[in-house]
Amino acid sequence: RRPGTALVVGGGCAGALTAHHLLRSTGYRVLLAEPAERLARGLAYATADDLHLLNSRADAMSADTALPAGFLDWATARGIAAQPSSFLSRRRYGDYLGSTLDATADACPGRLTVRRTAVAGLHRTGTGVTARLADGPPVHADLVVLAVGHAPPGDPYAVPPAVRADHRYIADPWRSGALDRVP
Repeated sequence: RRPGTALVVGGGCAGALTAHHLLRSTGYRVLLAEPAERLARGLAYATADDLHLLNSRADAMSADTALPAGFLDWATARGIAAQPSSFLSRRRYGDYLGSTLDATADACPGRLTVRRTAVAGLHRTGTGVTARLADGPPVHADLVVLAVGHAPPGDPYAVPPAVRADHRYIADPWRSGALDRVP
């Protein structure tokens, strides 16, 4: 039996990498459901601030073990000054992940469909799963991968109220402009 459809719920880093690997190493058609405008970013790589750096060296950030220097080569080809030990920006890594998914989709024509919507519910059927989308008709998939990321940052319960009330406290450093008030 030929592989059918794999539904990947979430198009951040984990969802984009899952779609990349499913396309590259299986025969599944991949339906990627993600409401965000840009794929492969998620919370960690959606920042526009190049001062937000990766916490791993460039030579450890390849999206594909078959290309161990993939991220480093991608950056160098785009004129980004990078050495194997460089800590590049999270924004650039999101660009790389998006570029990787695009290249894989181009190499597997017709097998990736991106729906800019949320999945509102999943129901197991005898032959797989039916997904109720936030917009449009339900879709059937033979398998589902939940790559929904994590909740946005918030105040840890242990932060004392006096600290929380201080103007210097930043609960969500990823929010656009959050660091503008830091000298």
